[in-house]
Amino acid sequence: MLTLLERDSGGFVIRGEPLPHIDLAEPVRRKKKPDKTGCFWFRDVPGGLRWVLLDVDKFSMPTAIDVVADPGGAVFHLVSLVPACLQDVSFHWQLSSSAGIGHKLGLSVHLWFWFDRAVTDTELSLWAERDNVPIDTALFRTVQPH
Repeated sequence: MLTLLERDSGGFVIRGEPLPHIDLAEPVRRKKKPDKTGCFWFRDVPGGLRWVLLDVDKFSMPTAIDVVADPGGAVFHLVSLVPACLQDVSFHWQLSSSAGIGHKLGLSVHLWFWFDRAVTDTELSLWAERDNVPIDTALFRTVQPH
């Protein structure tokens, strides 16, 4: 599904769920909090979600790993360094829009993981902070585009 979505330049994923009255066939504002009229469109998924996107920007790679010539090798090196709970599992990866820009040895990548249980945005933020995981935690917000 993610591979199909990659082809849609106007499509993206968010962690929130639409309120029951929202018709996603029409354009919708990404609002979690009420605006001046009291309207909002999305809410946190009760109990959390079973997936996460980890956004890594300009992660320094060893000089022996050529990010341009072997991006897959660079990604697998990075994943070998992530916390144990994300080791030895399958995942989906995408180079981010800043990949290849700036620091030649830096890796900018999106890593998608599926969990064995639902995890809330708060749990993800606390985990990243506690384990000092160098990722963009803004993606753990309800309406943040992925």
